[in-house]
Amino acid sequence: MPAQAWITFIVGVFAVIGVAGTVNQRTRADNRSQSWQRITWCLERTVSDNPDEVALGWTVFGTVAATPFIAKTDRRTLRAIADRDIDPGSDDLAETDDNSDNGPRPRGALMTTTEPRRAWTPEQRRKVRAATAGASIKLREYDNDPVPQWLRDVAAGKDTKPPTD
Repeated sequence: MPAQAWITFIVGVFAVIGVAGTVNQRTRADNRSQSWQRITWCLERTVSDNPDEVALGWTVFGTVAATPFIAKTDRRTLRAIADRDIDPGSDDLAETDDNSDNGPRPRGALMTTTEPRRAWTPEQRRKVRAATAGASIKLREYDNDPVPQWLRDVAAGKDTKPPTD
């Protein structure tokens, strides 16, 4: 084969490799973007007045966040959010009338009070805590991090408080 044919062949191979790399990178970026959209959907559910919707948000959150499209540092941040909501003594993450970064919101705009959540029955709170603990466990297991027994107990629906350390 003449030298010009070899050069054309080599340039063609590099072009195919470049296109394959671009397609792979684009696919990963699209998957990552869709994962973050799903995580956003889940987190929006977790500040609902409805305990069933909150539990659903945390359950799906654990599955969506434990994917290869989410960086380990991002998963640790998401796990910190879940862990904070497991503690029965923690403040509610939902915005109230007076704690929005944008100032007070008009009545009826999304969730404007935490009163409905404070009125949840112990069983509803236990269900939400179990779903939240399940999400935290999935994230820990995905990263091969140890899962404390108290967290497994909360996920099993037991009334367990996180250690104060």
